[in-house]
Amino acid sequence: MVRFLGVFSSIVSLFTLSWCLSRWLGPSLCINSTLVSKVVTERTGEVTQICNPMVQLTAPAINPEVVSLGIPARLTRLETVKKYLGSPEAQIQLTVREKTQGEVLFQPGEVILSRDQLTVPGLLERAVLYQHFSGETDFAAAVKADFLWQELITQEPPRSNLWVSALTGLNGYCHSDHILLAHRAYCSAHNQYNDSFITDYELGPTPWSLVPYYVATLRDLYSQQNIQAKTDFLKNLVFLSEPESSTFDRWPRISNLKKLDEVFIKVSKDFFMPLMLPTPMVERALEKTRIAAHREIDYVVIGRSARERFATEVWQATMVAASPADGNMVVVELGRQKYFFPSDVGYDLSRDEILKNHRIRNLVYVSCDVPEVASLLELQKIGSRVTFVRDCQGQVEWSRAFEQGLPTYLAHHLEVEFIEFNLSAIRLAKRLNGTLRDVENMSAWQKWLKWQKVVADEEPKVSRPLAVIDGVRRFRMIH
Repeated sequence: MVRFLGVFSSIVSLFTLSWCLSRWLGPSLCINSTLVSKVVTERTGEVTQICNPMVQLTAPAINPEVVSLGIPARLTRLETVKKYLGSPEAQIQLTVREKTQGEVLFQPGEVILSRDQLTVPGLLERAVLYQHFSGETDFAAAVKADFLWQELITQEPPRSNLWVSALTGLNGYCHSDHILLAHRAYCSAHNQYNDSFITDYELGPTPWSLVPYYVATLRDLYSQQNIQAKTDFLKNLVFLSEPESSTFDRWPRISNLKKLDEVFIKVSKDFFMPLMLPTPMVERALEKTRIAAHREIDYVVIGRSARERFATEVWQATMVAASPADGNMVVVELGRQKYFFPSDVGYDLSRDEILKNHRIRNLVYVSCDVPEVASLLELQKIGSRVTFVRDCQGQVEWSRAFEQGLPTYLAHHLEVEFIEFNLSAIRLAKRLNGTLRDVENMSAWQKWLKWQKVVADEEPKVSRPLAVIDGVRRFRMIH
């Protein structure tokens, strides 16, 4: 009997041990995360818990839907940055909703995402990191979360541009690709009602729009550290806090470019102070993004007939995330205001202030109508050559044109009409032949400038006149 009981106990023990080992070593039954306590699938009410011995012995297999979305593996990747979070011991609940679309919500101790948002690359991970900094300001939490995600996990190439081009108003912010996850619902309502109830022109610049800029600058500073300094850098990251939002409100009224750079640099140095970095190092990183760092610019003057259409197309439609070609700065003159593309914040700057600090690379005049001779000659103080681009019905994608560079855009969009004028020759023609009256008539230009013949340019559908007075360098006029 004793021998029988011994054999029986051994069999039972082996069976139990094999069953336990199969539970622990077999298919995943839980989530190996110290940042998320559980994942709740709202449609089925199923709960996937974090791993511990009891869960591994008793829990059912993970919902196939949770596995198909890659949630366990994605959460495991975040463990590498756990020690740099504000509250590494805290855990949050992740709730997945099936009946909603485009939903990203943050509640105390919980992140709620609609199923479609889980397919957006990096959104789940950034949301979890953001929530672990959520006891702080939205701005600082987003900067820290995105920095850790980009630098330590994805290691995607950083992109930075001028600070003044990154800073936007509420309208530009909500139409951009860089909305804070916590603001998605608000910006969706803002965009849907087209500013009927919400307007940004009274509110001025929006600090939230600077999150991508500060993330890129942080990555630049981090790359300059040695191994030990990088450890200290990451430990100090938690102490970054949001700049005072009212600081930005008075900037559009500054009429001096040097002063505008200086006030931004001061705010930025205060923001980075908790990192305990050498002041010259921070100043060098910021110097590259100052307005003064770009000596050559493209200057775009928007004529009266195109102002409303231009503002609608560029600043009330979805904006291109990329910076202008070759990192070139684009200044847009719209009435009395000057804008630094793609920012929709206007500044009270004079033409003389711009010209005093920058050399004009390309001068562009945008209008529905060919400009009068007097209007062209007013631009001679800005540059010696101007490209008129006709835009009546929004046929020009200005965000694309600035991203690619206007010459490249015109070469690939054969439907866009333009004329390149030599302003000194136009001035000479006026002195010799008087003022041209019918500027819309190319035959009138031919007689006024004494064209001998018109030849095809090397670019398709572009004509180049051979003339006594070289007032028109080349043109494409379809109608």
